Order: sequence, then C-alpha cells, then structure tokens
Amino acid sequence: MDKILLAMVLLVIMVSPACADSLLLQNAKVVDPKNRSITTRNILILDGRIANEEKKNGETYRTIDLTGKWIIPGLIDLHVHCGGNPLPNGKYEDLGPEKTAKKMLYSGVCAYLDLFYGNFAEIFRARNLQRTESRKHRDESDIYCAGTGFGNWNLKNDPRAEVESYIERWKPDVIKLIYGRGSLDRPTLAKAVKGATNKGVKTVVHIGSWEHAQDAIECGATAVTHFFDDEVIPNHVLHAWSKSKAISIPTMAVQSDMANFTLKPILLRSPLLREMEPPAALTAYLDRKRFSKKAAETLKWQQEDMQNNFKSFKKLADAHVQILAGSDTGNQGTFQGFSLHREIKLMQDAGFSPWDALAAGTTKAAEFLGRPSGINSGDTAELVILDANPIQDIANTQRISAVIHHGCLVDRSSLVPSR
Repeated sequence: MDKILLAMVLLVIMVSPACADSLLLQNAKVVDPKNRSITTRNILILDGRIANEEKKNGETYRTIDLTGKWIIPGLIDLHVHCGGNPLPNGKYEDLGPEKTAKKMLYSGVCAYLDLFYGNFAEIFRARNLQRTESRKHRDESDIYCAGTGFGNWNLKNDPRAEVESYIERWKPDVIKLIYGRGSLDRPTLAKAVKGATNKGVKTVVHIGSWEHAQDAIECGATAVTHFFDDEVIPNHVLHAWSKSKAISIPTMAVQSDMANFTLKPILLRSPLLREMEPPAALTAYLDRKRFSKKAAETLKWQQEDMQNNFKSFKKLADAHVQILAGSDTGNQGTFQGFSLHREIKLMQDAGFSPWDALAAGTTKAAEFLGRPSGINSGDTAELVILDANPIQDIANTQRISAVIHHGCLVDRSSLVPSR
C-alpha cells in the first residue's frame, strides 16, 4: 500500500469512535522472533489481544491492508532512566515518566523498565495509574520500574529485611542493586538479593568490573547490567556466567553511541530520530568545541574501549548467555525511545543475528517482564508496522509506519511536539 494512502486510512480509523474492540490487519509479512519465521497472513485483534481466528464467518471488522509492510512485536527497553536526555553541551531535555512513555511509544517501544528514578514515588504513581486507569493512558508506553536503586546509602542495618519491606510497600517490578565502586559490598549484595528472591522479585545488578559481575552471579542475581569497558570479559568470569541462569543487559548504546554520533554524523540523520528531537539536540553532537568536560571524557573512553564491549558481547553470545536489550537512556549519547533501536543494531554489529537482536528487544524482553507479547493468538496486541524487512537489516526497525498498543492504533502525531 502506498505510504500516503496508508496514513490516510490510519487517520480515518484513529478519529473513529475511541479504540473500537476489533481490527483486522491483512496481507502483512508477519515477523515472528520466537519461531524465526516470516509469513504473509492476516492478524485479527479482538479486545486488545490477537484472536485465535483470522476472521469469523459473518463478522465484519475494521480492516487495514498492509501489503508491502512488515509486522513485529512491540519493542521493550529493559534499562531506562526516564529523567530526560542530557546533551553533550550541558543542556538537558527534561522529561519524566509520562513524557518518556510518549516518546517510547512513538518509537514503537511499547514498554520500558526504569531502573532508578530520583522521585520514585512519582514513577510508581505513574505506573499504578496506567494499570488502574488503562483507558486514560493508551498513548503511553507501559511503565515497569524499580523505583529507587539500592546502594550503601539506603541499605544500612538488615539489607534483606529492608529490601523485603520496600517490596511490600511499593510493589516494584524489579530491584536495582548498585554494586562496587564505593557502593554495596558482597555480603550486603547477597542479603539484598536474598530479600528480593524471598518476595519473588527479580534483581538487576549494576556492575563496575567483571569481578563484580561474577559476584552478582554467584549471589543469585537475575540479571547483570553494563559491561566493564576497560577489558574483555575474562574466561573465568565467562565460564561462571555460562553455567548460571543470569541474564546480561549490556547497554551497548550508552557505552558507545556518544562516540558513534560524534564520529559518524550520518547516524543523526535517522528520520525517526529527526522526527522526535529538535535540530539543536542533534547538532550538539557535532560541535565538539562546546562539549562539557564530562562529554569530552565520555567520548575519549568510548573511542578507546568500544571494541572491548563488542568482543565481550561476542564471547557471551557464543557461550549462550541470555542477552536482553536495554539502552540506559537518561545518559549522554542516548535518546529516549530511539536508543533502543540503536541497542539492537549494535547487538547485530557485535555478532548477534538479526533474529537474535530482534528477540532481545521484543519477545525475550517481554518474557523477562512476564508480559504476553508476540504475534500469536492470545498475545497482547502490541505491534509495530514497518516499511522494510528488519531481518534484512535490523536498522529497519526505525522505519515505522504505525504502532498498535493494547489493540489500539496509536496517534503517533500527538506524542511528540511538531518540529
């Protein structure tokens, strides 16, 4: 279907009565990361879920012909800080939970996991309103959150009991633990992980060295986030990791894209990024004379150490460690929503197949959150409609034609300010 014609069809549907309970998508190429298959078929959405049958006899549905389009499951970012987008010249795009949720959804990111927000009461409030008043928040990516992060500043006396008490009060989706570099020691980490495990809550441990990663794994952490840039993962740590069930959330975007944007300006010309960000935010990466001290230091270490990250990623992938996508937005070199697309592209560049990279940012990330997301019957209808094949090039996830969230076509034009 011609892109302009499709846009007109979507506009007619979106201004029709609020999110009708049925939608039939016809003739799209459906990309299934779980089965590694692409099939041309119809998808029927009823009451926010993908239905068992493509079409029931005698029934009529709102219909969109998606000939020439690709459908993937909604994207999910498992490492976000939703405060905003810091720029290399010291300026800052202030966001917060709801504005971040809109940017995410515009980008096809249907859910995000915030791993430490300063005003954790605010993010819990935003998350809870989404879950209790879902119809009022259909234009937002679904929020999952840790609330606070735990370090030596807020775990003092009995770490296990303190984590359990926090879980009982706030009901976080995960517990974030910050290990090393002047924060938690190993005994405290072990007790905090135990407290979360007792309550059935996953733990994500921020690490500052590969030895920290090994400690986190041996203490029973669910996931380890970040790589240690200074060196490639040692074989003894890799061996311990491969024998465990611990997940890696490497955050390749935050650990390389400051350098990538600065040294490869073509990346800043992505139509998706330019739709979302003002020109001044993008050109800030090109004027190195105006870089803050922190930005200049970040650029330097990324230039020096980026290849270590790629080599570590390849070793983990070859050892069959489960790797999931998280961008660590809220730091320099990242943009809320867009950086998840960069994360999975960097995963492909580091050795993942397009299938593995896509699954890391969609179906496998959804499994981590306990979210029934996919393209099969019974799954929540969160879908991204693309203009090009993401398996041919994972960067094609940026070529978004439309987004469906909880069975509703999203009015993407309302989610970001006009440029």
